[in-house]
Amino acid sequence: MPPAALPPSMTVAEAARAAARERPFLFDALRAGVVNYAAAAETLVAAGVDADADAVATALRRYAADLDAADPAFDARVTMERGLGRVDAERSGADAADERTERADD
Repeated sequence: MPPAALPPSMTVAEAARAAARERPFLFDALRAGVVNYAAAAETLVAAGVDADADAVATALRRYAADLDAADPAFDARVTMERGLGRVDAERSGADAADERTERADD
């Protein structure tokens, strides 16, 4: 199905912003500043934003600059540990996680 044309009153920027708001993962990535704008634009064009991908990418960059940064209270902390291995399917879930924690504490 070909992409729908933009409504007469909707600019490329408005269409890109609307499409980003409809996709929470993209909206969050824009706020966090971790977007591949060209890939995001291609995805939006393929999903129906009837505009040139370069124009959509530019609109996304400008939109991201206008957004407030992600709330640092929701930042996640990631750590890496050595010695992690596979977990048996029978022992998956909380029991396996508890055992890994106990081994790490030793």
